[in-house]
Amino acid sequence: GGVPSDDISRWQAQHRKSVHALLADVAPEKLCVETLDYPFELVADIIDDLGLGVCLDIGHLVLYGYDVDAYLDSYLQNTGVIHLHGITAGRDHSAISYLETDFLEALWKVLQEGYRRILTLEIFGEKSFWRSIETLRGMAR
Repeated sequence: GGVPSDDISRWQAQHRKSVHALLADVAPEKLCVETLDYPFELVADIIDDLGLGVCLDIGHLVLYGYDVDAYLDSYLQNTGVIHLHGITAGRDHSAISYLETDFLEALWKVLQEGYRRILTLEIFGEKSFWRSIETLRGMAR
């Protein structure tokens, strides 16, 4: 959740340079920049300027205290991938059942809106994975 570098301008310039190199082989909308722990606004100009996709990691947003609804409002139109995982005892990559039910139901509606997106359950553990599958099955009914 902190600032990723003491020299943000240089950090951003290096990111832009790296992305330009990748764009020699990948269409910009196919390259998705993931929300991690730093404020995503630090890379928003790069995403907008180069037409990149976004990977909204819902678990990271929750873990680091970002406003998930604001991120959905700002970036959903460019989102190609959504990482979904829950948070328990301050640890991420747990079952999605740890997320608020109202939020999961709202997200499920967003996923049904007809845009083509990839949903990745980023779960580290078999029991948590199966709990997440059951949660998704319940939402799909």
